[in-house]
Amino acid sequence: MTSKANDVDDPRSYCYQTDELLALYRHGLAPAGAVIDRNFEAEAGVSKASDDEAKAIDQHCGRIAASSEWLFDALRSERSVMGYVQTCIAFEALYGGTKGDAIVHTLSNRVAYALGETVTRRNLILKRFAAFYDRRSKIVHSGAVALSDEDVEMLGWARQTLFDSLRWELKIFAKTMKMDFDTHAEEMFEV
Repeated sequence: MTSKANDVDDPRSYCYQTDELLALYRHGLAPAGAVIDRNFEAEAGVSKASDDEAKAIDQHCGRIAASSEWLFDALRSERSVMGYVQTCIAFEALYGGTKGDAIVHTLSNRVAYALGETVTRRNLILKRFAAFYDRRSKIVHSGAVALSDEDVEMLGWARQTLFDSLRWELKIFAKTMKMDFDTHAEEMFEV
């Protein structure tokens, strides 16, 4: 059953109250533009996120999506220089800072603190990430056309680290949206 109710603030918009929309809303997945009135929020058992919260969630999702797309493209270029550079771009899409930030410092710290469970592990990630990005600079600025075996090994490490980073960020998103990430993780990350 669908019922329509005029929104008090905007008489042109409608609130659609279906069981399906209620279920989506409970999980923070109501369609864009769906107007939910106060009674509907109470029935769903949640409160509407502020505009700032919604914007932050959208930005977070945008970073995850952009990074995933770059990683997908990089994986299609298994052992190529282009695949190496695309993997770097995927890290920048996920963890890039603002203009003027030292990119390697920013990215390595964000990756290390997301994935490193101990100080030793964080330090290892910081060093490996800096080496990975140093090689990226050499590849780009020397005009390299092929990767060495060492580059391929480093690229494999970086891709696994990026995959782990994306998984971490998706867990944060799921927690923000009050979803049980682990219940669906196996389906989402089948290889």
